[in-house]
Amino acid sequence: MGWYDIAIVGGGFSGVATIANIVRDATKPLAIAVVSREPRGVFGPAYATPRDEHLLNVPAANMGLFADNHRHFFEWVEAQGIPASPGDYLPRKLYAQYLQSILDTARDTARDKGIRLDWFQGEAEDIEDHAEYLSIRSGGEGIETMLSLRSVLPTLPIVA
Repeated sequence: MGWYDIAIVGGGFSGVATIANIVRDATKPLAIAVVSREPRGVFGPAYATPRDEHLLNVPAANMGLFADNHRHFFEWVEAQGIPASPGDYLPRKLYAQYLQSILDTARDTARDKGIRLDWFQGEAEDIEDHAEYLSIRSGGEGIETMLSLRSVLPTLPIVA
């Protein structure tokens, strides 16, 4: 059984956004578990398409992952040398590359900050409240993993 301060269920867009923001803003070492049915680097069906004509439905300048910088995606596109304008609707597969770069940066930053970031592939099947901690049961690939979350943030609600 592993002990974690934070567990994130899902490794798609929302999971990556959560990881990136927590790691960026962390001021102390943490242990973070991610439970995702998809392997690391698969961000859900919306960004899995290989086709250039499958476009984002929001202009590039408004697709930044960070709430304090909506232009972050567009700035990343410019840094890659990809010709685009802020109002362009860019391919979803490009956004998947952006998410991968965000995840890679978060992993590097986590390591530098002493944050443990573990990825478990499998379905989160059950969450149990044990008063002093929560446990998440996942049976990915026939291996049962029990994650136990220390109660370090008792005022935060569980959001389903």
